[in-house]
Amino acid sequence: MESELKAYLLKIANTRGKNVTDIRDDEALLESGILDSLSLLDFVVFLEKQYGTKVPGEEIVPENFGSLAAVSAYLQARLRSGARA
Repeated sequence: MESELKAYLLKIANTRGKNVTDIRDDEALLESGILDSLSLLDFVVFLEKQYGTKVPGEEIVPENFGSLAAVSAYLQARLRSGARA
């Protein structure tokens, strides 16, 4: 899952002209410019479609979307809990 998330984030960053070749698990996605507010929403839509889960707006916070590791942990927890669309 994490490699799929990383590939999508790299695609988003490069589409935005960031010329990123790798993302560390703990790298701050917003602060580093990999994501901005619009691309974050695109990323959430991707997660919802790809993994069949709904991400409530109140859960789009740095604790859940601040880094690749945080997104992966958040998504795994949602899927384990059975939170679906």
